[in-house]
Amino acid sequence: MRLTLFDLDHTLLDGDSNLLWLSWLVERGEAPRERLAQQDAFYSQYQAGTLDIEAYLAFQLSLLMGPELGHWEAVRTAFVAERIAPLIGPAARDAVARHRADGDLIAVVTATHAFLAQGIVSLLAPMPLVATGCE
Repeated sequence: MRLTLFDLDHTLLDGDSNLLWLSWLVERGEAPRERLAQQDAFYSQYQAGTLDIEAYLAFQLSLLMGPELGHWEAVRTAFVAERIAPLIGPAARDAVARHRADGDLIAVVTATHAFLAQGIVSLLAPMPLVATGCE
């Protein structure tokens, strides 16, 4: 049996899940517009190789503060259906299906936090996920 690990952003998903999520939240009034500039600053740090991943995760996870989990689960479900599903193309779905059919042990490994990543990975059928958890 082979182990096959898939990345999420720009691999299985044609886009950046964190940026798409933040944009979705801003559009719906769930996050202030200023957060987009903060995201851009973090992305610049990422490109320069200077990203403080703990600061970035704190930024991303702080978006979930406030309303109860049930609220965020409903928001995530709508987000995944409207924004994410169209960005998982046939090649990504075929690759997952092919490795599964070959009997490979498959998993997704991502820097996207687990709350968001779980919703996205659910589109590709159950598989293990390695992501930053949150409480």
